[in-house]
Amino acid sequence: MTSRERVLQTIAGKPTDRAPADYGANKPVTDALIRKLGVANYEELMKALHVDMRRICFSHEKPDTGPDADGYKQTMWGIRHRGRNAADGFLDFLSPFTEGSTVDDVHAHPWPDPTALDYSKVRERCETQHGEYVTYCAPWSPFFHEVGWLIGQEKFMISMHAKPEVVHAILQHIGDYEVDVTRCFLEAAGAGCLTLPISGTISGHNGVCSFLPP
Repeated sequence: MTSRERVLQTIAGKPTDRAPADYGANKPVTDALIRKLGVANYEELMKALHVDMRRICFSHEKPDTGPDADGYKQTMWGIRHRGRNAADGFLDFLSPFTEGSTVDDVHAHPWPDPTALDYSKVRERCETQHGEYVTYCAPWSPFFHEVGWLIGQEKFMISMHAKPEVVHAILQHIGDYEVDVTRCFLEAAGAGCLTLPISGTISGHNGVCSFLPP
């Protein structure tokens, strides 16, 4: 039974020779395993571990711009940051929204454009391994982190109670972006990417379940 057959049989609820295997680890762990097992690269490691699936890596973010005249770089979300401990009395991390921000401020914010990302290599990466393995991907969508970066983590917690309409507006924009990036990715992949993990994208787009009520 091939790796692809094993995964598809499992999805269909049919018997297989063994449970299909996937792999995920931080880079230092992966590098250590490559050295320990004496394999040449990541793909050889996957084969040595009998991994049946292949994740197609794709970044959902654009590179930071800057630095500006004050030494700050800016993320695609509009967050300004610089090296820590500059010792000049200025903050090292500046969120675009504050406790005084309104829903209108959120809507007026220059949100990133999902069509500006480079999807040109997606189909090629999928098709390289799609015939032998089940390939999957979803642009990582850490919506809790993103809201925290945009308004400040403490203000995020407070605003869910004090200004829920502002948090909902931020979540809506983040969710719209992540969903549109995922849609663009799948369109670029065509039939080459079989599965799509349910990630923070969906939860973020549903407003974090209205702040997780009991």
